[in-house]
Amino acid sequence: MSARDLRVIAAAAARVPSCGTIVEIGPFLGRSSYAISKAAKPGVVVYVVDPWEWLPDDYGPDMPGGPIDPRAEAEALFVEYTAGCSNIVRINGLSPEAHPPPPERGFDFVFIDGDHLSPGLIAT
Repeated sequence: MSARDLRVIAAAAARVPSCGTIVEIGPFLGRSSYAISKAAKPGVVVYVVDPWEWLPDDYGPDMPGGPIDPRAEAEALFVEYTAGCSNIVRINGLSPEAHPPPPERGFDFVFIDGDHLSPGLIAT
C-alpha cells in the first residue's frame, strides 16, 4: 500500500462523524488500520476483521516493507504496530462469518482489503 493510498484512506476516515463506526476487512499487519485510527474523530470505533494468518510469500525479501519473519505471530505484530490506537477493536476470523455488531444506522466507512480474489471478495 502506497503512501498516497494511506492518505486517501485516512481522508475517508476523517470524514466519519464523531462516535461513528468504521470497519476494515483484512488489516493484516495494521498499516492501514493505523492510518484510519489516527485520522478518525474522537469516539469513532474502528473494527478490524482478520484471521492474522500468513499466506505463502506474503513478505519475502522483494516485498515492500519485507522481509518479515513468517515465524512471527501476525496478530502480535498487528498489536505492536497499532499500539496507541485505542479505538481499534480486533475481531479474529474471516468475514463475513466474523464481523462486528451492525450498528442501527449502519457503518459509516467500510474498507475492504481482505481476500483480493473471487470468490472471497464477492462473499465479503
